[in-house]
Amino acid sequence: FLAGRQFEFLAASASQMREHGCWYVSSHGSTLTAKQIRLWMGNIEETIVAKYSSRMGIPFSTTRELRGMELKRLPNAKDVKVGKYTFTDGAGLCSADIAAATARVLGIKGSGHEAHPSAIQVRIGGAKGILAVSKRLSGFAYQLRDSMIKYKSDRTEFCVVRVGLSCLIP
Repeated sequence: FLAGRQFEFLAASASQMREHGCWYVSSHGSTLTAKQIRLWMGNIEETIVAKYSSRMGIPFSTTRELRGMELKRLPNAKDVKVGKYTFTDGAGLCSADIAAATARVLGIKGSGHEAHPSAIQVRIGGAKGILAVSKRLSGFAYQLRDSMIKYKSDRTEFCVVRVGLSCLIP
């Protein structure tokens, strides 16, 4: 209870938990409840408490949504695995156009690599990870890996956490 209103724990991202922060919701004066918000997020079927908590925090990361363009999501790519190692864990691909648009949305100015990041960290529905720029993709296309999908969600917002500046993937 706070100021005469009852609040219910909703979720927290990993960074919020490190900083002792989290999200609470009060349905006082509203028909929106924590349960309804969780249903909106998607179907998290995780039974390990730490992983469940981590999945719940995905939509609450600080992000900027990439809007105003027709993004094309390609079918998921299989992860590259050799033995017990997954070399592409959490790493998909995107076009240079998406990377440049992301730099503009985040207010990154300059020329050369400053205006054209080589990787972007994203949250898309129940997926999270990085997208490395690939010269094989054109327009506003991107491709997630199976390992990026943390839970099923109907959410399609393309949300950017940050960008990385280094090299291009052929």
